[in-house]
Amino acid sequence: MPTPEVEIEKTLEEASSSLTLVLSREQRKLIVTYLNLLAARNQNVNLVANADFSYVLKHHVLDCLTVAEVMAAQAGYETAHAIDLGSGAGFPGLIVAVALPDIRVLLVESIGKKARFLSECISALGLDDRVEVSSERAEVIAHTSKRAQFDFVTARALGHLGMVVELGLPLLRKNGLLLGQKSKTQIDTELSETQSILAPLGGAAPTIIKPAYQAGSGQHVIVSILKVGISDERYPRAWSAIVKNWKKSRA
Repeated sequence: MPTPEVEIEKTLEEASSSLTLVLSREQRKLIVTYLNLLAARNQNVNLVANADFSYVLKHHVLDCLTVAEVMAAQAGYETAHAIDLGSGAGFPGLIVAVALPDIRVLLVESIGKKARFLSECISALGLDDRVEVSSERAEVIAHTSKRAQFDFVTARALGHLGMVVELGLPLLRKNGLLLGQKSKTQIDTELSETQSILAPLGGAAPTIIKPAYQAGSGQHVIVSILKVGISDERYPRAWSAIVKNWKKSRA
């Protein structure tokens, strides 16, 4: 059985034709450390459905690197401050922090056990100087001094696109970028349902990015929304109102 180090080298080599972001040897070591921590903690905390090293690497880590690639293509990204909503096991925010070693990242995870796992990862990976965890809810953070303070908002498997937009756009400064990872089957319906809330939140028309790297049979896309105006102070609403509105959209 190949060692984790050999496995990651092999997987990255196989994906090199569709991923332009190159990880250094030190970054690859950090990914291995993270995957070992995830496998160990997943026995007691429900972080991922399948913690197999190869599976997580192909279906989660490399998928998150597609977001890092989009961020790295933006001018001045090296000094950026990003916020990752609903970080869970660290996707995509923690992986982005490893892949882009100059940016600052705030990981938002309201479930205590998952937030503690993220804090443990940050310490183990030596990222304490530029990565933080908040167990506060995103809709609360957006009504504090952190409102309109971020260059990037990222989210993966957070919920309906409208929910991601309502929570994320108020946190962006003008010309900031919201990057939401979605499946192609979800986005066809959710885009039309989200249109009416974009203007009040200061968002431009969404751009759909289709990453060259794809894991599994279903196609994944990145929804990119530029912040061009000021978000109405009414947003985001209370969590109960957000859930009610966007679950209704899916009905």
